[in-house]
Amino acid sequence: SEDCLRLLEVVNEPNVKLNYDAANFIHYGGEDALEALKATREIIGFTHLKNVSEFGLMKGFFCRVSQGCLDYVPLPSELQKFYKGCLCLEYEKPEDAEAGTRDDLAAIREAWGKTAAW
Repeated sequence: SEDCLRLLEVVNEPNVKLNYDAANFIHYGGEDALEALKATREIIGFTHLKNVSEFGLMKGFFCRVSQGCLDYVPLPSELQKFYKGCLCLEYEKPEDAEAGTRDDLAAIREAWGKTAAW
């Protein structure tokens, strides 16, 4: 999250925002997704939803929301405090994209139905 904040500070353009992707913060940054969301809330312009199979920097692989280690339940209550944009399901496997996207949507609805009114 610190790298994202620094980069957008250097770019310094009001129309350039962060695409918040919780799984990317875990996989590429080794960061806690909720803490990254809180840290970058002022620069978020879009949101991708997917999961990763294992916590840690460059560990695991991207996977269905229902099959990964990322807990999506706590994210919407924080996200709803400031974000009014779109949510994009980012399914990674082309061989079963329709089934995977349906499964991801069901998993997000189940997780977020517990904490938020989207």
